[in-house]
Order: sequence, then structure tokens, then C-alpha cells
Amino acid sequence: MDEDESCFDQDPAILQFKETILNSLRQLETKIMNISSTLESTDKQIATIVTVQKALHIEKGSKLEGTMKKKFLTQSSSTSSPDQAKKCIKSADDSDQEAELIQDNQDLHQSDAQIQTLLTQQNEMKSSF
Repeated sequence: MDEDESCFDQDPAILQFKETILNSLRQLETKIMNISSTLESTDKQIATIVTVQKALHIEKGSKLEGTMKKKFLTQSSSTSSPDQAKKCIKSADDSDQEAELIQDNQDLHQSDAQIQTLLTQQNEMKSSF
């Protein structure tokens, strides 16, 4: 039995088959290493983007808060002045700025959702290994 097994292991077709399997496994290992490297790289990129977005959230939030306070103070002051026409123009400018800040804030939230989707997909990829 050992002699037959030894002959079987030395058969050129079996040796070729083993070599093909080993080469396929090496290629698969290389691909997995590349995927792992890509995932690590995207993790870093996403972390950087999230950090920048958090800073933008803080900046936009404080600008929006400042605009809202300014608007409230302008509306609550009951003093009349000859510059009321200028105030109306400034108020319109403030409204434009406020609308822009609100749009920016919505864009940030949408971007956050997209990043969260990417993170979810990335985690699914990681767990499938």
C-alpha cells in the first residue's frame, strides 16, 4: 500500500495539480493582502474626512448660531433709526447667509450618511474574510 501511495504522490499529473493549487493559494493570499491594505488605507482616509467634517460641523454650527442670534437681536430691538432701509438690506443678506449655512449643513449631513454607508460596506467586507 505504501508503494502505491508513493507512486501516486510522484505521479506527474498529481504533482502538477498540487503545484497549481499552491500557486492559486499564493495568488489568493496576495489578493487578500492587497484588499487588506486597501481597507486600511480607506480607513485612514475616512477617518481624516470624518475629522474634517466634524470641524466643519462645529464651524457651520457656530456660524448658524451667530446668524440666528444676530437675527433675533435685530428683530427684538424696537428702536427706530434712519438706517432701517440698510437694516432691511442687511436682513436680506443675513437670510441669504442663513439659507447658505442651512444648505451647507444639509450637505454635511448627506455626506455623513454617505460615509456611514461606506463604513458599513467596509465592515461587511472585513467580516466576510
